[in-house]
Amino acid sequence: MKIWFDHQIFSIQRYGGVSRYFVELLRGLQHIEGVHAEALAPAHVNGYLQPGDRLHPLSFALKRPERGLRYRPGWTAPVFRLAEWVGAPDLVHETHYMLGSDHLSARAKVVSTCHDMIFEKHPEWVGGSQDRARLKLRTFERANAIICISEHTRQDLIDIYPQFESKTFTVHHGVDHTPAAEHLPVRLPKPYLLFVGVRQGYKNFDSFVQALGRSKQLRDHFHLVCFGGGAITARERQMAQDAGFPPERMHHLSGSDALLAYVYKQAATFVFPSLYEGFGMPLTEAMVQRCPIACSSASCFPEICEDAAAYFDPRDPDEMSHVIEATASMPHAYRATALAQRAGHFSWARCAAETNRVYQTVASA
Repeated sequence: MKIWFDHQIFSIQRYGGVSRYFVELLRGLQHIEGVHAEALAPAHVNGYLQPGDRLHPLSFALKRPERGLRYRPGWTAPVFRLAEWVGAPDLVHETHYMLGSDHLSARAKVVSTCHDMIFEKHPEWVGGSQDRARLKLRTFERANAIICISEHTRQDLIDIYPQFESKTFTVHHGVDHTPAAEHLPVRLPKPYLLFVGVRQGYKNFDSFVQALGRSKQLRDHFHLVCFGGGAITARERQMAQDAGFPPERMHHLSGSDALLAYVYKQAATFVFPSLYEGFGMPLTEAMVQRCPIACSSASCFPEICEDAAAYFDPRDPDEMSHVIEATASMPHAYRATALAQRAGHFSWARCAAETNRVYQTVASA
């Protein structure tokens, strides 16, 4: 079976969870007998698609990835449409919804992935939600199957669009087992709590900092390391000061996957206070490195972590403070078995095999 991934996400995202998912899925599909999968991504900007990689023929990287961001998927859509007509893949897996499936021929069998339903459930958190939700609905209407990355996301989808229930499937992400770096480029003070990724809006970073300030143990004995998401801002440092957490105990770091693996491994606790996600990749990354997890009880997180994490109400800074304090004070070995067992559930090989079963269902219909 010949499967093509379209160009959409690769033309707008240099690094990020969505494009990583599709690239890892492609790599996993390469090992399944009878499946030939590749990305058709002309004029891409993606850092995961490497020159000479067999995953993406007929593609080239743009030298100025910041230019024409909004329009690039539309500019290259005719190239994909022509290639799809000539190449006649058995199935197209759409990597985004921004084109509303307009670039696909009527004969194409189509699979789409639903990463979350934040535009529909929480439009107040994301700008332009109405237009994005409209395009996503058109994409889902066109799709022969919709893969949801968690059961919680699937339930969110069918709560809003019950007409799609019969063509929805749940397939969890895999997780990278990147070896940890041997050392850090800078020295981090220990012990430290870890926060990973962007810190705005529904990521709930402000409530997390409030929680840190409410615990004498946390504010006096722990540092906070923020990995990725941009440098710590003056506003964030002032917020920490106002909350009672010393701003000089806040540190920022960014770098490679190997560096992130090291930071997970050395952290006293990884804290994930988000209000909503479709999956939560950092949770599985922490599991692989046996890093204790203090996690929001909202959204899909109990589904992903099960008994490998300690949970708190993300809207209650006092409860968050108590759970983080208790988790950070426990020996690393306390939840190591649960972390290892739960991490074993997630692999890209498993994700590829389950996704291929969806492909087979669509192809045979």
